[in-house]
Amino acid sequence: MQIIRDDKAGTLTLVPMTPDEIEKVGQMAKALKFGEKIVYGGIRTNHEDKLECIYFFAASKNRWKTTKHPSGGSSTEMVHIGGIKLELIGTSEEDQHGVERISDFCYYGSGGLILLNTIKVNNKTGLVLTGSLCKICQHPMTKLVECEWGICDKDASKCKHNYARGAIHGGGLEIGVGHCCKKCGRVKPMTGQEKKMSVADHHLAVEKELGVTILYKYMPGVTPSDLALMQDNN
Repeated sequence: MQIIRDDKAGTLTLVPMTPDEIEKVGQMAKALKFGEKIVYGGIRTNHEDKLECIYFFAASKNRWKTTKHPSGGSSTEMVHIGGIKLELIGTSEEDQHGVERISDFCYYGSGGLILLNTIKVNNKTGLVLTGSLCKICQHPMTKLVECEWGICDKDASKCKHNYARGAIHGGGLEIGVGHCCKKCGRVKPMTGQEKKMSVADHHLAVEKELGVTILYKYMPGVTPSDLALMQDNN
């Protein structure tokens, strides 16, 4: 899929490149009305744990399903019944970066994509989409923090910020500690000392200040405190 981004307009256009994509995009264009949502259905990763594709569902019936496990506890997932399933995979490296960006704002904020329009690109039907609409001015949004908090950058710039210290994420940081506005979600500019903090420093701050334990996928059982102790001993 070719992904054409327009950050100023807050839109992205999906242009199908393979026969299967042409078929699925065409079906979605016919099944959906402008303003309707294409629901985010999770991702698939490759053997290196890198994002491979995003699943989207259109015109499906969506319901939550809870499964109880023999070992105890339960898990809840959304089940999509019927409709059209699209596997979003970027055609080029740049397109795939666009897929990663879409995955972030869908997961943390919008939960899917809103159809704004259809367009012809090289005689192919494309979908003009956005992640969410600003709750103040209704402007389309495709940035993570915009979709997560429902406020576009223009309106956030007018916000009388009320900062509170807590967990932050994004911008290359999976999770850290900083000052975030409780109204618009924008992070307070870091001090010189905060800018010098490494990802490991932020993880340690999360553990100490917020009481949240971070476990590393490729270092089972190791916590930020364990890493700090290892570094002190070296």
